[in-house]
Amino acid sequence: MTTAYEIASYIRSRHEFSGEMQMHKLLYYVQAWSLAWDGAPLFEDRIEAWKNGPVVPSLRHTTVIADEDVRLTDQQKANIDAVLVHYADNSGTALGELSHGERPWQEARGDCAPGESCSAPITHDSMRRTYSAQSTAGVGPRRVAIPSGRQVADMDDVLSGCAAATKRWERALTLLAQ
Repeated sequence: MTTAYEIASYIRSRHEFSGEMQMHKLLYYVQAWSLAWDGAPLFEDRIEAWKNGPVVPSLRHTTVIADEDVRLTDQQKANIDAVLVHYADNSGTALGELSHGERPWQEARGDCAPGESCSAPITHDSMRRTYSAQSTAGVGPRRVAIPSGRQVADMDDVLSGCAAATKRWERALTLLAQ
């Protein structure tokens, strides 16, 4: 699995951060949509519900060097790019405010008062539930599916296989139809 630094490095190769705050929020949204679309985290680093929005503590005060040659699949790169198209024009402050209105950050903060320091983790389960629901409702970035490179069956082969299976199971199908 990749690290948050590697993902930030790939993002930086596609988009110049307006500041550290924006980087943390984009990492949060990339992770959240990866969980929604693929059911798995994109990176292993923890995300916490700080007072100004989600933060990846392992990258606090870190200078990220742009690198598009991070070991990611074409689908992972396409997912990140889709998230950037949707969110990257927003400042870190705007993304923080957006996250404050969403369930994962709110659940992690629990009873912490606004403006109070908090280091509670934002759970993968909470992100997956929230952003899967948004995706299903047509809200948020649009995932671009990348062909896997697997060979697609020829229609004649499919029809031939169906005919053979129908013939093989003809008697059983007749009994079931009665």
